[in-house]
Amino acid sequence: MNHLRALRGWLALLALLAALAPSLALAAQPRAGESVVVAADETVDDDLYLFGGTITVDGAVKGDVVAAGGTITLAGPVDGDVLVAGGTTTIAGPVHGSIRVASGQARLNGAVDKDVMAAGGSVVLNQPARVGRDLYVGGGSTVVNGAVGRNLVASAGTLVLNGTVGGSVSADVGELRLEPGAQVRGDLRYQSPRPAAIAAGASVAGTTAYQPRESGQPELANPAFWIVVGWLRLLVGTFVLGLALVLLFPHFGQRASDTLFAAPGASAGLGCVLLAGVPLLALIVFGVGIVIGGWWLGLLALALYLVALALGYVLFGLAVGRWILGRLQPGGLHLVWPLLLGLVLLTLLTLVPVLGALVSLAAIWLGLGALVLALFRSDRLPPTPVPAAAEPPSPALPPSA
Repeated sequence: MNHLRALRGWLALLALLAALAPSLALAAQPRAGESVVVAADETVDDDLYLFGGTITVDGAVKGDVVAAGGTITLAGPVDGDVLVAGGTTTIAGPVHGSIRVASGQARLNGAVDKDVMAAGGSVVLNQPARVGRDLYVGGGSTVVNGAVGRNLVASAGTLVLNGTVGGSVSADVGELRLEPGAQVRGDLRYQSPRPAAIAAGASVAGTTAYQPRESGQPELANPAFWIVVGWLRLLVGTFVLGLALVLLFPHFGQRASDTLFAAPGASAGLGCVLLAGVPLLALIVFGVGIVIGGWWLGLLALALYLVALALGYVLFGLAVGRWILGRLQPGGLHLVWPLLLGLVLLTLLTLVPVLGALVSLAAIWLGLGALVLALFRSDRLPPTPVPAAAEPPSPALPPSA
């Protein structure tokens, strides 16, 4: 079982990297607002990036969909992949690629040609939804009423199966129930404090292997799976924040990352002062404000400080990605590509004990300093020293008479 858990974790990680990295096109349509709507009669020929309180996509999307918001509903067909982070997410239209979703409540109601990886408090695969390949799911409560073409890997408090799984089921759960409509055409392997409740009519074609939990062992104890889920959440959150920056404010995003190349010493010095000074100043303002009024200014300063820390981390990732791609493929790349590359590398480094924490601290520290410097000095920064494509030599001029 230990080897199986490790293998599942690495396979999930490889699947995520393969699905996330190559799928972003250089052409994209960003849309943002309190309410973002793609009407049923609209067809989007590019990738679509959506940010808003309420997001509704009824039309067709020929590329990928990246969305972040409070309530997200995707009802139209999507030819590419779907990457979503939201409070409540419903995906009903057919998706011809893969789905990656991190949401408080996730509902999948349509067909997905490839894989699905879902993490949330509640994850439901309804009828007549179908996952063409594998389903990786982690959540407090998971219900699978639809069909899974290949394997199901789950780590959840409660897992309820009432649909068809074409391959095997591997689960680490607090409670497992197989309802009358459940059909597992491969093996059923699970770890739980108690045996599964298997209703009459449910069937398992392969072998059933049950590993009881020790009384003191916590639930959801699949470390490899949850490491992958944690990495995905961090990557999705930082990448969506970075997309909002480079798509809505592309010039500032580029200038801010330029600052790390042009003024690394100043960025480091200012970042050190801000990291230590802003929280102290905010606490002083809060304490004085309780006496004379205006205490909320201290809380506002802390909130802005936390946002700035996250933006600093993202800007450092963008700068790293631009530095690497500037040497591999100089010139002409959209900022989305170096952003994705830099954040994938940074978030993967966070998985390394000690080193990951040091790298994250350095990224926040330098990025925060560069962010603030860019607000005041961007008009005086020299050009970015990123390698550019070589220009052809000018033709020689004939000697003057």
